[in-house]
Amino acid sequence: MSKSRPYALQLLQTQILYDVASMLDNLTEETVNFHQSWLKTIPKGKFEPLTLAITSSVTKLDSSIIETMPWMKFTIFNDGDDAVYLMVNEEFIQSRTPLNSDESLTVDMITPQIEKVQLICLQGESCSVRIFARK
Repeated sequence: MSKSRPYALQLLQTQILYDVASMLDNLTEETVNFHQSWLKTIPKGKFEPLTLAITSSVTKLDSSIIETMPWMKFTIFNDGDDAVYLMVNEEFIQSRTPLNSDESLTVDMITPQIEKVQLICLQGESCSVRIFARK
């Protein structure tokens, strides 16, 4: 039977611990760098309230009317008595399902790409909505 040398075993274990610590340190540094670069890509902005009374059949909101567009996200609340239909960037939301009285809807595009919102009210009806948008 051969005798093991305890100091050699300790040296080997210490080297393994140093290697693992070095790998964890590198992984932590790469994670922090990735997180900081990812944070730079997130659009910054504050929510801006907008209240509209829709009297015509189609009300268009775009950058010629609202300086803060394009938006990243908005929530619309129907405060009126009649239904409102929405189009965002020329596409109907919810397959032409109306936003009824006292309902709300959030549209989130993750990046600022909402360039136009059309609010459609049926002929002879009037609507009132509140919009909270984030650039």
